[in-house]
Amino acid sequence: MYRDTSIKDKSRQWKSKDRFRESDLERVTWKDLAKEYGVRYHRQINVDAFSAAFGGNWPRFMLGPEEGTLDSPLLEKLGNILSGHTTDSRWLFEYYLVATFDIQSDELFVGGQSDLPTANDQAKCGAGPTYWWPADRAWCVCSDYDLAFTVVGTTRAALADLANSDDLEGFEMRLTDRIDYKSYTQRD
Repeated sequence: MYRDTSIKDKSRQWKSKDRFRESDLERVTWKDLAKEYGVRYHRQINVDAFSAAFGGNWPRFMLGPEEGTLDSPLLEKLGNILSGHTTDSRWLFEYYLVATFDIQSDELFVGGQSDLPTANDQAKCGAGPTYWWPADRAWCVCSDYDLAFTVVGTTRAALADLANSDDLEGFEMRLTDRIDYKSYTQRD
């Protein structure tokens, strides 16, 4: 999530004509935001928890995550960590048809780690790859527009490296956990 540092009136709500400049955005982790707003930080937290904390309307100074994609710095960080857990230089990028501009079919592109930062432009897609993985299937990343979070399926060693990153935050999920927009309604 991001704070818009140009907004000084913290009580101001979003209006349809509002715009922001990327240069005014400051990244804030879900963990820090949860602490600030008294939201329980747990493995099934999602943006609805913050909407509730904001009284149903997001304040103008806050921007939530964009559906179906990770921002470029996080995408690259995740790719850098996961690249150390595959021996295959061929990476596959699958775009679900809703992410494509022509909305005619799913799209599959083959490239490499160096294509990750520009994969969206190369694929002419508005959102990030729905799935991406190396050809050896050592791991798989899913950032679907219907999910509350990006999901990574990988080995314990890769999970340990992801957990040691200061830039990424996440939880180990259970097979019974919801990962869609209703995840916050499920209780442990």
